[in-house]
Amino acid sequence: MKRLISIVLLALSFTGCAVLPGTGERVTLTAYDAEIYKSDVQALLKINRTVVQDEEVALYVNGLREKLEQAHGKPCNCVVVVDSFSGYEAYTVSHSTIVLSTGVLAQASSDDEVAALIAHEMSHVYNRDSAKTLAQGVSITLGRMAGNLTGYGYLLTDFDGTLDKSAHQLIYGKWNAEHEIKADSFAVNVLSKAGFSQEGLRMALQKIGQYSQYLSAANKTNPEDEPQCYQKKGDMTYVNFIACGKNLIGGLPMTYLSADDRVSLTLEEAEKNDMDINEIYAPAGPLRHRFDVIQYLFAMNELVNPNIKQLRDALRKFERKSRPAGLQFDAAINSRLFVVYDLLGDAKKKQHYKQLVIQSDQLTLSAAKILYAHLDQQGDKAAIEKGIERVHQDLGPTDELLPVEYYLGRRHNLSLGPMLLSQSGCSLNQIKDPAITIRCKYAEDAAKTQVGLRGNWAPLYRSIK
Repeated sequence: MKRLISIVLLALSFTGCAVLPGTGERVTLTAYDAEIYKSDVQALLKINRTVVQDEEVALYVNGLREKLEQAHGKPCNCVVVVDSFSGYEAYTVSHSTIVLSTGVLAQASSDDEVAALIAHEMSHVYNRDSAKTLAQGVSITLGRMAGNLTGYGYLLTDFDGTLDKSAHQLIYGKWNAEHEIKADSFAVNVLSKAGFSQEGLRMALQKIGQYSQYLSAANKTNPEDEPQCYQKKGDMTYVNFIACGKNLIGGLPMTYLSADDRVSLTLEEAEKNDMDINEIYAPAGPLRHRFDVIQYLFAMNELVNPNIKQLRDALRKFERKSRPAGLQFDAAINSRLFVVYDLLGDAKKKQHYKQLVIQSDQLTLSAAKILYAHLDQQGDKAAIEKGIERVHQDLGPTDELLPVEYYLGRRHNLSLGPMLLSQSGCSLNQIKDPAITIRCKYAEDAAKTQVGLRGNWAPLYRSIK
């Protein structure tokens, strides 16, 4: 037992280097005229999203928030930011940061719809739901660590980098249905007090449902090809967390309740509060604003096309658009264009966007991998160490980058500091996420070869069987 506690504390002492969202240092977002936790920004960068730094966008979404706060009678002490993602999403990063996606502002049909999404997320902020689900996540992680150490007869395998995602979905599937219903009910009431139409909430719920169905369809596999959740091999039971996650929650994307069920519950809530029938069914007003920066980012959807000819045509059309000034060094945009030109075999354009990625205001996870590939090819030890320092400054320590950083340390004989950080991270993930440790072994082997990887990180992220 003492050994277990010691190892758990050691693991937690290391993971403490990565600051949790909603804690730590604050940074100023100029466009939003507000401070936000740096850890919240890093959480977005780690999923390859940037904050849209546009004053008009910031004033619009936070103007709606302020109107809702006044109606509720209590400030949320939070800020609403818009990320660069073109899907239809709204979520809270922490108790002080609400995020709307670019796709929401691009596809919303009314101010009421945008306000409804903000109101729903404000409920999560007021109720500190993110802290509650975080606590659940910590207990699950510690339980899994104890299982590994004390030998419950399971050998964890087939992670392929998705164990945490599956565990996260299981937690949310169990705990967040109640949170979502409460948030919808809160939205009904605060929207009414603020003078917004209930139609906006119903429209938002329908669009979220449609978007979730789209994601579910994209993730479906042939049932005959679906891996089994549990497999017996000799005396050992193997647990495939990818398969278990899909079997238990019905695929990774989920909305906990169908859109129709959620709409029905909002109508019941409105009737329960004696709202006038005319108020309940009052049509939503228009969307007062369309933003150039949002339209530009949303147009990047055109670049998602498996047909090479159609992709070339879409790219030519997209490149004719005038890029808003504030997006010139946006890592999310430039990384996407780098990948597209790499796919199309245009070395000149690929090089151009690589340079823009390197000059990014802030690096995303994908941008960090592109930077590391460039530095590996250049082979300048001092530049590599500065690059790692920059990545950690922008993103914080990131488990997914550990195999690459470990490879760079071994291959280029980096100083003791960077080497120890990556090596200890790789070792401690034997408890936290064994897939990382396996990938670090791939990295060590690759670093010893004559040629090395030369910035091709694919071998480090191949499927783990």
